[in-house]
Amino acid sequence: MNFCATFNQSAIATSAFCKELFDRGLLVEQRLDLTLSHDNSRMTLTGFTIIDEKKFNELPDDVFLEWRKRGYLGLVYSHFISLSRWSILAELASERVLANKG
Repeated sequence: MNFCATFNQSAIATSAFCKELFDRGLLVEQRLDLTLSHDNSRMTLTGFTIIDEKKFNELPDDVFLEWRKRGYLGLVYSHFISLSRWSILAELASERVLANKG
């Protein structure tokens, strides 16, 4: 029962965070074009949103401080770090394709 309560609290917190991002206009549609290294084939990923870093950096100080108190900053910065790792995702996809062929 404790797991269910914790899961529910996490879902509510995630929903509040996502609503805050949406309400502040920080989410933008994204498209990503990758080239797989094993055969130079191209892969396009669409239908997802990311946090606009420029808009995030323009948040008023009072909002930034409130987000720090709510624990949102770690989530945002983790997201930005994750975005910088797309090339690793492409390499892993190439390795998986090669492994499935062999």
